[in-house]
Amino acid sequence: MTTDVAGKTKKSLYWNVSLKIPYEIFKFIMSIATARILDPSDFGIVSIATFAIYYSNSFTNFGFNQALIQRSEITDDHINSVFTFDLVISILLSLIIFFSSEFIAEFFNSPESNNVIKVLSVIFIITTLHDLPYVLMKRDIEFKVIAIVDMLKEVSMAILTFALAYAGLKYWSIVWGQIIPLFFSMLYLLFKMKRRLKIVYHHEALKELFNFSIWSFVNMQISFIHNRIDRIVIGKGLNVESLGIYEKSKALIQMPSTSIVDNITAVLFSSFSRAQNDSNEIKKIFTKGLVIISIINFPIFFGIYSLASHFVLVLLGDKWIEMIMPLQILSIFGIVASINGLLSVLAISTGYYKEYVIKFTLSTILLVFSSVIAVDYGLEAVGVALIISTIILFVLSFRLVNSIYMITWKKLLFSILPSLLSCLVMVSIIEVFKIFYLTEINLISFFSLVVIGIVSYSIALLVVPSTSINDIRISVYRDLSKQISKIIRPKN
Repeated sequence: MTTDVAGKTKKSLYWNVSLKIPYEIFKFIMSIATARILDPSDFGIVSIATFAIYYSNSFTNFGFNQALIQRSEITDDHINSVFTFDLVISILLSLIIFFSSEFIAEFFNSPESNNVIKVLSVIFIITTLHDLPYVLMKRDIEFKVIAIVDMLKEVSMAILTFALAYAGLKYWSIVWGQIIPLFFSMLYLLFKMKRRLKIVYHHEALKELFNFSIWSFVNMQISFIHNRIDRIVIGKGLNVESLGIYEKSKALIQMPSTSIVDNITAVLFSSFSRAQNDSNEIKKIFTKGLVIISIINFPIFFGIYSLASHFVLVLLGDKWIEMIMPLQILSIFGIVASINGLLSVLAISTGYYKEYVIKFTLSTILLVFSSVIAVDYGLEAVGVALIISTIILFVLSFRLVNSIYMITWKKLLFSILPSLLSCLVMVSIIEVFKIFYLTEINLISFFSLVVIGIVSYSIALLVVPSTSINDIRISVYRDLSKQISKIIRPKN
């Protein structure tokens, strides 16, 4: 791994994590405010519409975007051929979904979803024009621009959705809150793009990307089923309101993963790809990534589990009371899933896509069958089925990584142990305060428990001995000192 790539990786992690934490907190606050205005059924209606949209959207690229990142050398022929292919497919899918909207709405017994699906069908074309420049910036490990664009887009989505919900647009506030910021983000990325896209097709260039892209495509199909089958089963087997409760629960749990883990692994995907022939460097990157993910994500999920009832009743209100148990169950899922994200990126970026997809498929087949059976027992049972399949995927994925790079179970455990122990201390202290001191469920007790949890976790993390955490702490302190020195004593 070259010094240039290593430096870009560190800078990109700073931009892709440190910048995003504040605005993800802002998004979280806005999502709570929006949920207090909207009903669970509003989220259920939009969720039904997105089933068809997001699944069909996985066909537009056929996995070529990831192939552009993973391939060591690419040309304009590769880029323009992928763009042309994507654009044609996205236009076709927009038309297909637009004219199939009534059938999809009838399948889920949700007539309100009909027009929502029609409007959302335009996302195919927008995402095609948005994703290619986004992918090329990822390839070049230029995550500063990506982080800024994502921040502006996500903050705009949160503000616009809340404003429209407050204005009384109900589920339409979620729809327009997604489309409008995505459109302007697309325009900015096209403007910042170093290359000019052309509608030109070179079959040989696309063929060169095919071996990697085919497994990327298969993985996208399996990922959609894995990520959506629980909601599809609930939407069909229960009702729109139950789907809305589950949708909101899972969205809150996935927020740390999509905002933190995905941004860390996006950087690491590029770094793993550049270092795929250096086994020792791969191990170093993996270990640091695992430590960072556990430090940031684990306390969030443990905190949600411990404070679920306070969170729902105080912040969302009584109409969301049925969300408490699903939220606790899904917080366990979040802990395992955050590690799975790193394992999958390591396997995929270093060329073991086929092996990973096979294992991912096995866990997904289990999830499909278990979800269909579990839905008769309610939302909680579907959540348990999701946890079981995620644990199985974790075991299979780690065995694959272990066989390739000799990363042992002991190494993994010692990497996450400091954060895990600190979380157990945090939860224990929170429970003591809940039982003996802050017994009432109200706004003051909730925020007091949050502060107690943050302080106790931070202190425990400083006390627990860990070489990996110390190395990261020293590195961050050194880099911050350099930046402060530049501000205090700028060069002439």
